[in-house]
Amino acid sequence: MSQLLHIKNFSLSINHSILIQNFSANIFPGDRIVLIGRNGSGKTTLLKTIANNLTQENRSIHAPEGLDIGFVPQQIPTEGSLSDGMKTIQCIRKTMKESVELLLLDEPTNYLDTEHRDMLKHLLIHYPGAIILVSHDEEFLNFFAEQIWEIEHSKINIFNGTYQEHLRFKKNNQETLISGLKSLKNQLIKTKQGAIKEQQRTSKSKRVNKKENDKNLLAKMKDTGSKTAGKNSSKINSIKIRTEEALAENFIRKEIQPNFLFKGKESEKNKFILSISDGSCGYQSPILSSISLHLDYGEKIHITGKNGSGKSTLLGAIMHLTNIRKEGDWYSPKLEDIGYFSSSWHFPDDTITVYEYIANQMPECSLAERRKHLNHYMFRSNREVEKPIKVLSGGERVRLAFCTIGARYPQLLILDEITNNLDIEMKKGVRKVINAFPGSVILVSHDSAFIETINIDRRYIIEDGRLK
Repeated sequence: MSQLLHIKNFSLSINHSILIQNFSANIFPGDRIVLIGRNGSGKTTLLKTIANNLTQENRSIHAPEGLDIGFVPQQIPTEGSLSDGMKTIQCIRKTMKESVELLLLDEPTNYLDTEHRDMLKHLLIHYPGAIILVSHDEEFLNFFAEQIWEIEHSKINIFNGTYQEHLRFKKNNQETLISGLKSLKNQLIKTKQGAIKEQQRTSKSKRVNKKENDKNLLAKMKDTGSKTAGKNSSKINSIKIRTEEALAENFIRKEIQPNFLFKGKESEKNKFILSISDGSCGYQSPILSSISLHLDYGEKIHITGKNGSGKSTLLGAIMHLTNIRKEGDWYSPKLEDIGYFSSSWHFPDDTITVYEYIANQMPECSLAERRKHLNHYMFRSNREVEKPIKVLSGGERVRLAFCTIGARYPQLLILDEITNNLDIEMKKGVRKVINAFPGSVILVSHDSAFIETINIDRRYIIEDGRLK
């Protein structure tokens, strides 16, 4: 079988930061490859490099002349009133023309409801060419992956098998390393205990034998025993350090530590935050009618529905957007008391640094207090806090948004498809923040695996223009 693409010793750097080093691989017709890794590890950049055939100076990416590559990015700028899910499906269909031999998809399940996810699965099953797909969607990874490319610490490790098999392999590897580390620690303890016993034995013999020759012999024995014990201890300790480094490199992850600086008024805890009775909302005409929704302080609710069913319209009405017409009885917090974030949300000024942005959000706090708060959301080094917002990865932007929420502490937190573009570790961090948030939460999401990890009080679905 002739290969479609040959990658040899490929390296990738951005802003003097090495993302990928010396990666080699071959891609053949029919391959189903999933590219995974933490946010900011270089997944999207690698796809764009392949799509644009931007070979390095060492010409590390080789493709047959005339190879037709189709690329569908995360954000799809299209006109019209179609939902984001339908736009994604249409773009993939258009890209998946007969002549395309290699299809590159960057987070294709973002915004897709169940119906459109099934459409995407059908399209991919019947596509004859090779596919490289970036995704953090665990359910979709289990369906699609036949080969895993995982970016970790500037290396791409290739695993041939399904995503579940990949997870089992990593778990077994971790257990082996942990077991080996435990054994090494026990060996170190025994070696040190043996050295102590040897010293005690030679000291006891020294008290019994007073002659000069015996003293010299005992000193030599003690010195030899200490050196042997020292060598053994040094060798075991060296292996222990390498094992600990392997564990740290592959398994230890920094995590978000939820932190909310400004506590809400005590009176808020005994009142309702949102109340809608016999409500309707829409534009020229209502999209949703007969809305009844009541939310007390601290409650968390989940809203789902098909793409285009009116979820975003409802959220906009709750946030007092002036282009949305409302009827009925509506009560919701002032806009400054609502924390809103979606995966497509943009910072007002992305030219400023992470620290400058948080400084604007926390004007009354000292530099030390701001840095401590940033640290809770994994912005720890000077390099991380001095980054301009425009160069942040999707996951870093979400962390910064939650860092802002932690500083402002709104009464109501509205999260619209927040898990799009988030790696699996980041999803765990976001889950911790949502579950720890003391205020009220409205969560819109199609990510069923993620929703199951949230402490939801009530679930709603929008069907046929009604909130049920």
